[in-house]
Amino acid sequence: MRVTGTVRLAAALLVAAASPAAAQGVALARGTGTYRNVDYGYRVRVPAGTRYEMPPAPFPNHGFQVPLAAADTLWVDASSTDSLTLAGAVRGEAALAEGCEVAGERPTRLGGLAARELVYRCRPGHPGGRARERREVLARRGEILYTVGIRRAGGVSRPGAELFAAVRARFATTPR
Repeated sequence: MRVTGTVRLAAALLVAAASPAAAQGVALARGTGTYRNVDYGYRVRVPAGTRYEMPPAPFPNHGFQVPLAAADTLWVDASSTDSLTLAGAVRGEAALAEGCEVAGERPTRLGGLAARELVYRCRPGHPGGRARERREVLARRGEILYTVGIRRAGGVSRPGAELFAAVRARFATTPR
């Protein structure tokens, strides 16, 4: 199985934040309103007043993230998958969640597609730190895996949970 888009997006954002360009003050691309992705065939009507950011090249077309004041980070991602089923893609994604255990899983929908919601409990990022919570909704259309996720040290905040629900509800697939 290829590395999933969530891992790619997280790596791109980490590289972008730690890159020489970031050190020179080159910011991530930012936006508001509707995010459209023609390469992977989806759009998200981001709630008013919410700013999202995208990593610069070479990963500009997978998705975006929203860092929140409450220390939550929400992300939306799409990438190619070798998995032939949603169940296979979910197993692959869960296996890549280093330091995390799946604490819950349930069927749901995303953009009209059958989906699975996973809740993870993750070890603290550093000694003495708080355990982390991570939630993801995964849906598959052909060879594309769509992910909407959120994470936070401790538990996801109320504003984070509300944004997660709003973004999930406003996610739609589009023709490619």
